[in-house]
Order: sequence, then C-alpha cells, then structure tokens
Amino acid sequence: DYDAGTVAVRQRVAVRLDVFPPDRRKRDIDNVPKAILDALTHAALWDDDEQVDALLVVRREIVRPGGRVVAAVARCEHAQEAAAALAALRPPAPI
Repeated sequence: DYDAGTVAVRQRVAVRLDVFPPDRRKRDIDNVPKAILDALTHAALWDDDEQVDALLVVRREIVRPGGRVVAAVARCEHAQEAAAALAALRPPAPI
C-alpha cells in the first residue's frame, strides 16, 4: 500500500514479484528482481534493497503489449517474520 510522497519504509520487508512476459521467448526469471528492486529503491519505497528479507518471483501469463511486473511488499518486524509475510502476499488478479 505505497503512495508516492510517503516516507520510505525503514524496516525489513518481504517482496513478491509477479512477472507477466510480453511473449513466449525464453527468459531467465532470475534476471528480473535486481532491476525491479533497484527501481523501487530509486523510487524511495525503502532506503535500500538490502532490507528485503524474503523474495518470491512468479512467472505468470503473457501480457501484450510489453509485458508487466506487479510488485507486492509487506513489512516485517523481524527477519524471522519474512516467510510468513511473504506467504500472506496474494497474487494479483488475472490481467
């Protein structure tokens, strides 16, 4: 529930990335998180992406044109809560 202009999250977080590719070409899904996490850092969602304690990346159906990535972020009080926070993040509705 991030709104532009709010203060950056300062605590630990769990992140779910749903990746909707633009076509059927082969892609390495592990290349997606770095760019997205860096973009969220640049957008000041958090201070630094080192705050991410849990990360789930899910390949979804093709979305034309251009594809899409949907990010969901949950705060964690402690690193031990990261797995539970990640499990609570629901996938986005079908596009």
